[in-house]
Amino acid sequence: MIGTVCQHMDPTQYELPGTHSERELARSQKQQEAERKLAEKRLRDARAELIALARTAATHLANRNGTVTSPQVVKELRRRGYGPLLDKVDRRLMGPVFRGGFRRVGYANEGSHGAAVSVWELKDRG
Repeated sequence: MIGTVCQHMDPTQYELPGTHSERELARSQKQQEAERKLAEKRLRDARAELIALARTAATHLANRNGTVTSPQVVKELRRRGYGPLLDKVDRRLMGPVFRGGFRRVGYANEGSHGAAVSVWELKDRG
């Protein structure tokens, strides 16, 4: 009896439990791609926001102290409560912070493990 029923069933109409149709897999892949793109956009937005905040902090510190370093900017941003945002982005974001309005005037051993980092001043200051 079972063999008779199976002979009349179209195997393309049924799926085994736990399997997915090609259409479901494609939909899942498209959804994952959309989620990945959204996450990337959020990171880009967070990075752009952080660069603007860091540039403002760097300008403030340079006006107050005459010079500024990236570790000083990071410390200031953390003091202002932006630590969680800092933790979401690559630290290399500090490069764009000093482009344009700053000039390198030397180096200081303020980096991780005493590594040398650039010392910057405002271009219109010196």
